[in-house]
Amino acid sequence: MDDKTIARLIACGWIAAAAAGVLTVAMIAFGSLPKLSLLDAAALLGLAYGIRRRSRVCAVRALIYHIANRGLVYLHVTHVPPAIVAGDLVFVTLYIFGVVGTFAAHSRIPEDSTASVRAGDRIA
Repeated sequence: MDDKTIARLIACGWIAAAAAGVLTVAMIAFGSLPKLSLLDAAALLGLAYGIRRRSRVCAVRALIYHIANRGLVYLHVTHVPPAIVAGDLVFVTLYIFGVVGTFAAHSRIPEDSTASVRAGDRIA
């Protein structure tokens, strides 16, 4: 996988998390969600920043957070419109792209490194 593809996959993840955070803030502003949901928005925006910085932990946590959040919503609601389900599937796909991108970014060996460098050695 080349650097451009990795960057695009990572962008999918952090943009999805940032969009979810911004949408949460907008829904709070319009009165659809309680003010306590600001904690959700802050967590999502923090995870978006972490994914943008290529953090594998943040990417996986964002994916798990979304799946758990949607699972809890689906447990407490009797009917979920198909458009919401489709949107959730889009977000899950974007988060998965972010996870794949962050793991791919960390699995790549820099082209300017030499094969004689061992773990723990410093590269000048």
